[in-house]
Amino acid sequence: MVDLSNNSSFIPKRGPVKQKKRASSHQVYVFTVLSYIVLFAALIGVIGVFFYSKHINTQFSKSVVELGEAIKVFSDADMERVIEFDSRMVLAANLLDESISTVSIFEALEDSIIDTATIESIEIERTPQRTVNLAANINTDSFDSTIFQREIYEDNGRITAVLVSDLTRTTEEYVEEGETSEVSASEEIYNFSAQIEIPFNTIRTADVIHRNLNQTASAVWVNDDATEFEESDESVEEGGGVGEIDEVNENEL
Repeated sequence: MVDLSNNSSFIPKRGPVKQKKRASSHQVYVFTVLSYIVLFAALIGVIGVFFYSKHINTQFSKSVVELGEAIKVFSDADMERVIEFDSRMVLAANLLDESISTVSIFEALEDSIIDTATIESIEIERTPQRTVNLAANINTDSFDSTIFQREIYEDNGRITAVLVSDLTRTTEEYVEEGETSEVSASEEIYNFSAQIEIPFNTIRTADVIHRNLNQTASAVWVNDDATEFEESDESVEEGGGVGEIDEVNENEL
């Protein structure tokens, strides 16, 4: 029989379990970093708005003080002069806006007239519809020239409407001097009336002045470039480069 009084056992005994200490993880999360960035940005923004509003209030107070001093110094006579000057400026602007350039009217006719047509007379009438009506009496040498003249008027960008009427044909006799004697001859003349309509926006004086100023500025710029180009040519000629090029071209020819 086995002696059970003994404390010894066949099962091995384990000592007390020791807990292992885990090292704390130093992990930095992206959300935390973004939160700090937003927080600091908001703080900086609040500080900037505070100082900017303070600067604006200071400038506003300064402007109010200056305006009050200017009002105290400003007199009624000065105000009357300002009002009178403003009235003159408004009047000048209205005159420029409502005035038309007669030169532009004749330029529109000159650009559209064909070689075989001559203007015998012309009447200019200004209408309340902000247009200018021209009644022209024109002579041509053939019926085809009359049709061609009407098409040229219709293609002109300054002219909005053209009406050709009262077409008549007449024969004019004249005498030509020959080598031995005078010879009688005749010539057919086609006469017609042309009603031409030109709008204000193409012949306004203000637009013409603005266009001429732009053309003058462009011409000055081109002349400056041409002067610089001529000066560069003169420098090349002094160096003898142009003469060498001419000799090569003559040999090639």
